[in-house]
Amino acid sequence: MARYESFVNEHGQEVYNIAMVLTGDHHRASELSQQAFLKLYRSLKHYDPRRSLRNWLFTVLKNLYIDSWRKQKRRKTTSIDEPISLGGGSSVPFQLESPNANPEERAGSNQVAQIVRREISKLPSKYAMAVALCDLEGLTYEEISEVMECSIGTVRSRIHRGRKLLKEHLTPLAAQLM
Repeated sequence: MARYESFVNEHGQEVYNIAMVLTGDHHRASELSQQAFLKLYRSLKHYDPRRSLRNWLFTVLKNLYIDSWRKQKRRKTTSIDEPISLGGGSSVPFQLESPNANPEERAGSNQVAQIVRREISKLPSKYAMAVALCDLEGLTYEEISEVMECSIGTVRSRIHRGRKLLKEHLTPLAAQLM
């Protein structure tokens, strides 16, 4: 038990920092970090000492984040701080409309955000995750590589293909977006 507490003290800040990068929110990052350590503790009986406990912890953190991301995706929420990715590396800022804006303008802005998020959620999960981590969460390719447990080349490929698919999905909807 003392070794586990030492491990938590040694890696707690690092896990929180990664969770903060993933979530962008102090409360969610703290909750995700706690869940990761709790899940790790509960599954220690399955631990293979030939593997790095630290890497296993990051895998647990990644899987918990993916699960929470999927749950959040189903809730259909839109952050007012995140730009809306249009694919191909381009994005537009998400802006709250002025209370004086007419109802048609307000509806259009909300519709754009909903369409883009809906189309990202329709991508195959490996592409949706890569695009979301890069374009919505702002992670570097290196960070995405660690989270998704794949090479940086694979990350680049998934982001490129995901953006290309997203662009294909959004092109027919361009009239609705404008």
